[in-house]
Amino acid sequence: MRRTQIPLYSDTLFAFIVGFLLSLIVIRYFDFPLWACFTVSGVVALAFALLVFLALKARLEDKYLLAKDEETKNKLFLHLALDQPENNRKLFAKLLKAEDTPAERKSGTLIVGEECIFLLFFMEQLSADEIAKVIKKPWDGKKTVYCNTLSPEAEKLCRDFGIDVVPARELYLRLKEKNLLPERFLCPNVPKRTVKERVSSFFRRSLAHPYFMAGLGLLALSFLTPYKLYYLIAGGCLLLLSLVLRLFGVKAKE
Repeated sequence: MRRTQIPLYSDTLFAFIVGFLLSLIVIRYFDFPLWACFTVSGVVALAFALLVFLALKARLEDKYLLAKDEETKNKLFLHLALDQPENNRKLFAKLLKAEDTPAERKSGTLIVGEECIFLLFFMEQLSADEIAKVIKKPWDGKKTVYCNTLSPEAEKLCRDFGIDVVPARELYLRLKEKNLLPERFLCPNVPKRTVKERVSSFFRRSLAHPYFMAGLGLLALSFLTPYKLYYLIAGGCLLLLSLVLRLFGVKAKE
């Protein structure tokens, strides 16, 4: 199951449950037999859940793909800044060859006909001093800079001296199109949360207030519905949970 399907199915299931309960409460006011109430409520809930599923499916797919692209692009930024310059030259030489513009590696640059490509990938924005070095480089043809991001001063200097700039965002799309993204990125391993940390996140003291308000709201609703027992039990449990969290919950780290 893809990651994007988990929130899709969970939201659909939640919509079904809410639709079923709301339909059941409304239909019970008409004094239909219990089996008819459950049947009609189930049909209404299925229809509502189907509408929610169709509405969320495309949006969640797009959101997941955009987030995944953004994450991979950022990993590429870091990889290019940390990797050896020669490895970067080999990578972009493959890219240019795949685009039918074979390049020659020469003096730390890539030469494509009359074009000289400088690979300047740094953790920080490319400074005007680095562009000044490119300007000083003797070359009669076109100069192009591949980089992560540019400082405003460096960008102005490139415009003034006619130097083309190809940012890493565009390079990412080109590498992705040709299936040339590195198989393994040079990036730190993100420590996984322990089971204790995951469990403690649900028992934060700060959750006591919303649980208390939710429990209070359910108790208030018990006066407006014939199904008082459900609201009394659920509201009582939430109030009890809010008390436990208030007394024994984990405080947020400052």
